[in-house]
Amino acid sequence: MKSLLQPLFKAITFLLFIIIICALIGCDKDPVRWDNHYIHFYPERMDVLYVRHGNTKFHKEDNGDNYQVEYSEFEQDGIRMFRLSVTSFQHDIHYAWFDGFYNLDKYGEKDMEKEIEWKKEYRSFSATGRLLESEYYEISLTRDKFEKR
Repeated sequence: MKSLLQPLFKAITFLLFIIIICALIGCDKDPVRWDNHYIHFYPERMDVLYVRHGNTKFHKEDNGDNYQVEYSEFEQDGIRMFRLSVTSFQHDIHYAWFDGFYNLDKYGEKDMEKEIEWKKEYRSFSATGRLLESEYYEISLTRDKFEKR
């Protein structure tokens, strides 16, 4: 019996050693620093505001220490429009979803196809565009690519 347990014990010890080495190599002492932060807007129920941190679940986030959000709807020439402004106090703003993916650094001030005008500063963002019933809006706030805490 002892002779059967000895190879099993060695195999388990070896696997534990490999797992520990892999954990040490891949270990990041501050894994949150590269996570993206997404703010989701649902125009039909604007009282709900979600922020997603990395791959974690959604949770409700109110205006406060991290973000200042202003949203309004209006009518212009018979077309329902929205105006959205976001200011981030902790993260730079790089991407936004408006019924499609937009890289603000790439598309710059204006994207004619979606009729959205962008005004981008270091940590604030505003857009005005057509309001579609099925749309939801997502703004991605990320840290500087090379910034480390």
